[in-house]
Amino acid sequence: MSEPEVEYRLVPVSSIPASVCNGLQSFKGLIGVSNLTLAQESTALSHLARFRLWAGSLGAHRLSGYRSLEYRLRDASSLHRRVISLLRDFNGLLAESIKNALKPCGSLA
Repeated sequence: MSEPEVEYRLVPVSSIPASVCNGLQSFKGLIGVSNLTLAQESTALSHLARFRLWAGSLGAHRLSGYRSLEYRLRDASSLHRRVISLLRDFNGLLAESIKNALKPCGSLA
């Protein structure tokens, strides 16, 4: 029995916490793919832990408040845009990883 066809789409966002939330959801989607090897799942879990650590230490996941990355970058719009851009690229790579993981083994298409 094959995996159901699932399409992962990223929602365009302009806030850092929303991008972080997209990343966490994408990681959960990747880890939930049943045909990952044990090594691939372990690597994904390790990267998820590092992503959570990064987000937590910078306050990237916080919606508001003095500790949030949004607040700290409020006067640095170019840095804010760059962080959003990097998170968008990161989420795109996660979505691509999910798409590739859902392909049947041996499929090169």
